Order: sequence, then structure tokens, then C-alpha cells
Amino acid sequence: MSSTSEAHSRWWEGGNLHDKTIEEWLAASEQNRLATAVDVLFALKDELGAQIDYQNGEELMSHVLAFTACITGATAEHPDTYPLKLADVALASAKALGYLANETSPSVPL
Repeated sequence: MSSTSEAHSRWWEGGNLHDKTIEEWLAASEQNRLATAVDVLFALKDELGAQIDYQNGEELMSHVLAFTACITGATAEHPDTYPLKLADVALASAKALGYLANETSPSVPL
């Protein structure tokens, strides 16, 4: 396998939806959503102190799957959310999942 193929086979690499809209999130591949979600979760943890605890890759993947499901579930059947930025919906999703306090927080630093 070439190094390019190997890089794209890693679920946590290659996410490019950070500054995109929900419409673009919904149209993206599952791999792109997962890779972007892990980046966003790390940004939430590093920059805003989100409570995302994990001991191994399996536990991290559990958080990533819950986070992507929350974003997609909250928006997929609501076209009025499609123009929203992923960062804004990610912040609301992090609050809904209990990663952040429900008090007003700044935008996610992506």
C-alpha cells in the first residue's frame, strides 16, 4: 500500500470540514466526518476544557461516534440548519453530550 493510501486509511486523518456548513458535513464521507470530529473534540478539550475522558482508542472512538451522531441527528432532517457552521453546531452538541457546561461559551477554535 502506498503512503497516500495508508494515510487515508486512518480514520482520524484527513478531515477537512472544520470551517464548513452542516450541508457540507451531511454530504461528506463518513471518514471525513469522523476525522473532523476527532479534531473538533481535541480542540474543545484543549481550548475550552471539555470533559472528554478516554484511556484508549476504543474509548476515544466512542466519543467520536457519539459526537458525530449528535451533530448529524440534530441536523439531518432539518434543512433550516444546513447553512449553519459546523463549529456552532459542534459547540451545541458538546453541551448536549455533557462535554461542556451549558453556560455561554465562545465559539469552538477550529
